[in-house]
Amino acid sequence: MTELQAKLDGFDDAYADWRNRRDATTESGSEKANLDNPAPLIFEYAYSIAGVDEDEGIKLLGHNLQEVREAAANSLARSTFLGVPLLQRLEKEWLTTDNPITRQSLFHTIDLVLLALEKTKDKDLEALKAYEAALSDARSIASIKPRVEWTRVQLEWRLNALKELKDLAEKRMPSLLKDYCMNLDGTDIEGCTITRD
Repeated sequence: MTELQAKLDGFDDAYADWRNRRDATTESGSEKANLDNPAPLIFEYAYSIAGVDEDEGIKLLGHNLQEVREAAANSLARSTFLGVPLLQRLEKEWLTTDNPITRQSLFHTIDLVLLALEKTKDKDLEALKAYEAALSDARSIASIKPRVEWTRVQLEWRLNALKELKDLAEKRMPSLLKDYCMNLDGTDIEGCTITRD
């Protein structure tokens, strides 16, 4: 972890040097085009750090490089930390920060986390309902609550649709399998032939 953080810090210094060289070049397009990316793997390093350590991932949301903030946001939304507790931490940080760039990055991460929660299970739905009801800060009610409500509605719809499909499959599957000469375990029914109309 410390090695990843050291590499990321080195990339930060490389970007500062790169900006100085970029700003010092003449306006000729060919000279600017020759400035290579000073940190080609910065996204991957930040993504890895945020995926391993939730605290460090949240810290990276305040990083001065946009690519690092985006990597941390994407990693947190796809990490094992995904869930309402992460959402609560992000909201708390969002409410307490005074830095507008960090605040935007935190809100973007909240949006990505809610988007990822739309594809989760029943237990997340119950936790999301409780979180939605517990939102009390005026800023959270105005900004975060509508997005949480949208996620809750989408998750409820998805879970209901999956339940309906499962019920339908349980009702129709045996007759469909018989029509295609198959047992429930996928083996062929002996002596069965498919008749075509």
